[in-house]
Amino acid sequence: MGIGLFDKPPFLFGIEGELNRGKVKKWEKIEIIWGLKATREPFECFYKRGLFDMRIAELLRRIKNHPDFDRVGMILCHNGVVRGFSRDGRRVTGVKVDVDHERLDELIREMKARPGITDILAEVYEGKLSVGDDIMYVLVAGDIRDNVFPVLVETVSRIKKDVVKKEEELVL
Repeated sequence: MGIGLFDKPPFLFGIEGELNRGKVKKWEKIEIIWGLKATREPFECFYKRGLFDMRIAELLRRIKNHPDFDRVGMILCHNGVVRGFSRDGRRVTGVKVDVDHERLDELIREMKARPGITDILAEVYEGKLSVGDDIMYVLVAGDIRDNVFPVLVETVSRIKKDVVKKEEELVL
């Protein structure tokens, strides 16, 4: 099934292949920024806001299907978004994000080894993002607050420091 030209998002279409590093083979309704390949062949696409509930629900489902989920007492979620201002207060129109996926995988493996942690899922979006767009989701599942909260905080901090390179687009 090829995909024709569309007037405006969202589009309803079938995805085969990888979407944000997770295997996907189903119909999804998403808003496309770029990367749409109009064939049945596997492709990767990048999307804008509008899929938050479905992505968080999918990540939660994956954690709840973990074979050791009976050891989980809590799941914490972080949803990072593009702010409309820089840390020093200047107006921002968007950011360009680059991700070191190998380093992200290493970090997640390291953090999963912490006491009481059952699973960690993280998705970090790349490319040009606008104010309000999601940059990353991080979910940490574990036994008790004393183990889970510090791992979420450290994982997010280290992703921002060691995995992601962000270039802000400032209002001139």
